[in-house]
Amino acid sequence: MQRSTRHGPSAAPPQADADRPQPPADTATAAQLQFLPRAAGRRLLAFPCNPSGQVEIDLLSAQARNDYLFARALRGRDYAFPIVVQVAA
Repeated sequence: MQRSTRHGPSAAPPQADADRPQPPADTATAAQLQFLPRAAGRRLLAFPCNPSGQVEIDLLSAQARNDYLFARALRGRDYAFPIVVQVAA
């Protein structure tokens, strides 16, 4: 028996990304994901995130994206595991 991929008569059609409600701008930067340095000579790296610590990597600049991926690759070695810090909006 094949499974149907249709949503049924009461399901709303998928929305385009432009039509989806966006979070208010002031809450988008209300939290930061911080990677604290464990090695000498490294600096703190902080990135805007949602309250659960998810970073919108597509919204970062090229340099910030490289720094974010670098810190993730070296967490536990040169950087501590990241923490979510609430910042004043």
